[in-house]
Amino acid sequence: MAVETINPAIPTSMGALVAEEVTMNPFTPLPSFLEMIMMEETAGSAQRALQSCTDAVVERAATMANSASSQTESSASSSGSAAFLFWIKVRGKIARFVEYVGRHYGPEVRLLVTYLIERQCLKSKACATFSESIFGARRAKLGATRRVETGDKKIIVKKELLPLADRDKTRLALLVALGPYV
Repeated sequence: MAVETINPAIPTSMGALVAEEVTMNPFTPLPSFLEMIMMEETAGSAQRALQSCTDAVVERAATMANSASSQTESSASSSGSAAFLFWIKVRGKIARFVEYVGRHYGPEVRLLVTYLIERQCLKSKACATFSESIFGARRAKLGATRRVETGDKKIIVKKELLPLADRDKTRLALLVALGPYV
């Protein structure tokens, strides 16, 4: 009696990395090597874009804080309304707060934003991280082993792919967000 093990977590295609695209099994749930590289590049590109956005917000907040302080001084000397002066002061304080948080806690803010985006993508119908959902990949859990007997006395061992539980999605989102910082 021969035992054949089929594991969806191990690719069955042979050959070089480029040949993998040609000999790839289209029914496998696993992405190819080139798809994995594209997903990693997309994730890195998203991290760089998020960093650029937070840097732009910090610079804009610094500009707003400086303009609010100069407007307050010039409006105080002229006859400005109290409500207008109050609004300029509040806007300046908010801008200074955003600048302070961005300059001192920028990486932590980006980590929190990344976690929220990844968690939302994992809990959505796509059930994949942000970069994986762009390429149509899905996350799954490797389930229990199942033995299937065929008519010619051959036993095939199969492992099932199960959907992720909500707590696994939250944990995975945290790991994906923490990955670039570890």
